[in-house]
Amino acid sequence: MTRHQEKARHGADLYPWREKVIVVVDTSVMRIRRACATDVPAMVGLLVQLGYTPQEDWVRIWVNAASPDDRCLVAEIGSRVVGLTHVHRVPFLTESAYKARLTALVVDETERSHGVGALLLEATEQVTREMGATVLELSTSNRRQRAHRFYERHGYIQSSRHYRKAVAPQVSAAPPDRSIGGSGAVSADG
Repeated sequence: MTRHQEKARHGADLYPWREKVIVVVDTSVMRIRRACATDVPAMVGLLVQLGYTPQEDWVRIWVNAASPDDRCLVAEIGSRVVGLTHVHRVPFLTESAYKARLTALVVDETERSHGVGALLLEATEQVTREMGATVLELSTSNRRQRAHRFYERHGYIQSSRHYRKAVAPQVSAAPPDRSIGGSGAVSADG
């Protein structure tokens, strides 16, 4: 089936992630758009504000990923990146549907409580719907009470417990090649 036939069958462009910059929200003060490679240093700085220690190369790979399952968005005021979000779509066999996982939502500490987070969350929900997911879920640290109140104000409910266990990878820790035409495989030697 050709792309045109698929588009006609589904009523939407199946490959919107291939666009380099997608503007999701544009106000007179702030713009939310698809992240690009030049945003990576600012994105790393934002993640550090929350206590994470991201590797710039890792972030750059995901920002540049041409995947229908991932979206990185940034909020900018003027030319300054003041927030970011990353959402990943996952198929759930138990529900015969896609869910989306909000893996990061960060607002620069100088811009918090000014509506940036709310607009980023709204843009992420819009992108989630466009990705065909039926649920957007997230985890937040037990100690981040302010974040809990933020998500609850926006209609999120605590619905389960989240467990985790560290496991040692048997292959390279590098993310898979998700570029268009990439194999998606990760080799043992990187």
